[in-house]
Amino acid sequence: MSISMKDVAKLAGVSTATVSYVINNNRAVKNSTRIAVNTAIKKLGYQVNPTARKLRNGKSKQIIFIVSDLKNYFFMEIAKGIQEILKEANYSLLFIDSNESIETEKNNIEMTILEDYAGLIVAPVQENWENLGKTIENKPCVFLDRHPQNIDRDFILTKNFQGGFILTEELIKSGHKKIAFISGRYDSTIQERLEGYREALRKYNLPIDKNLEIFGENEPKIYYELATNDIWDSTLDNLISKEKITGIVAGNSVFSFSAMNYFQRKNIKVPDEIGLATFDNPFWLNLNTSLIISLPQDVVKIGQKAAKILIERINGKNTPFKEYRIDTLPINKII
Repeated sequence: MSISMKDVAKLAGVSTATVSYVINNNRAVKNSTRIAVNTAIKKLGYQVNPTARKLRNGKSKQIIFIVSDLKNYFFMEIAKGIQEILKEANYSLLFIDSNESIETEKNNIEMTILEDYAGLIVAPVQENWENLGKTIENKPCVFLDRHPQNIDRDFILTKNFQGGFILTEELIKSGHKKIAFISGRYDSTIQERLEGYREALRKYNLPIDKNLEIFGENEPKIYYELATNDIWDSTLDNLISKEKITGIVAGNSVFSFSAMNYFQRKNIKVPDEIGLATFDNPFWLNLNTSLIISLPQDVVKIGQKAAKILIERINGKNTPFKEYRIDTLPINKII
């Protein structure tokens, strides 16, 4: 049976990161911890992975892209932009899926210690990266899509506030006065979009009703599972029959897919009976015969920017880290 660094960490009662520090002797570790790790290595007969030794030579041409949810087409589109830049610079790209799980993301980050890589691009799951940041402390890393806290790195983000405002204003200009904002989990990105939604309501003197702001868990699902979502069904039943909404701003395309399937099953006509405005421009929009307002993110540019900044960091750029905001593309009205 193959013995892994994770096995050593478990026996020694430490993290895989600590095992790596002991093996590579590149971080101060308490003597008692070092003894525990070396004892576990000897007991298990663990053989040091030679690629782990290569981490310090700086010659790797591999970039790791740790994705919060690989099922989401959005990240595949971003990857196109990343790969365009990496190909020019002769780098390869490895995908790792965190599946919207904090624990999986933690394991993914710790396991990168075993990989021979030059830098990381991360679409994060969790908000607080104080502890995870210690694991990648000395590696070039760029974040995109979400803005984790307690880590000092470059961030590539969409102008989310602006986008939330644009979508809401478009529905208001179409005659809607009672508009709900619905999305998956409430994170920093969705918070910004929600604030844009609220600002549009303020501009047109419409009330902000917290009962019309709905958030789910955003558990990763494939599309056929999203098509029959009992939780969203009951939520939409309530918003339409009780709250009497006439429009919805979807904080992401994952929810808008569920909404469109609901409308079709309930024979609710879009946009005659309800208006729908959504972030992104997912492939399935073209399969509908209803008018949907969509605001595409410039996913290729997000990917390109992330890759360019990362390569600069790999090549030694040591200027202060920055937050980069990418404009959304022009609004679409898709039939």
